[in-house]
Amino acid sequence: MGLKVSAIVSLYRGENYLDRFLANVADQTWFEDLELVIDHNRPTMAEMEKIKRFQEEHPGRVRHLVREEVVPYGASWNRCLREASADIVTILNVDDLRTPTSIEIEARPILSGEADWCSGTMWSSPARGRSKGA
Repeated sequence: MGLKVSAIVSLYRGENYLDRFLANVADQTWFEDLELVIDHNRPTMAEMEKIKRFQEEHPGRVRHLVREEVVPYGASWNRCLREASADIVTILNVDDLRTPTSIEIEARPILSGEADWCSGTMWSSPARGRSKGA
């Protein structure tokens, strides 16, 4: 069996969140069965360097699509969907953090045939970098 999940990301002006986001993705229990498909809108050099470093640390985990213009989320996600190789897709946002098992918990019912789609619970936090919220 190939990759189980493609995580699609529309990225624009995410430099302040990118390090923590990438670390959070790498901490997923299904990271070895996951591909990260990033549609990177008008990237900065710092963002490019962070993604390049992540790709070097985790070969084969990232499809990095770069575009010089900024497009709406829908167009960006559609580009990611065309490039995704897994049958299951989830959307990740660079300013969000997930629990380490969240992708696995959402994907298992789909892979087993118990569900056609899944959505997880969300908590909001009043400050960037906090992992607990209400």
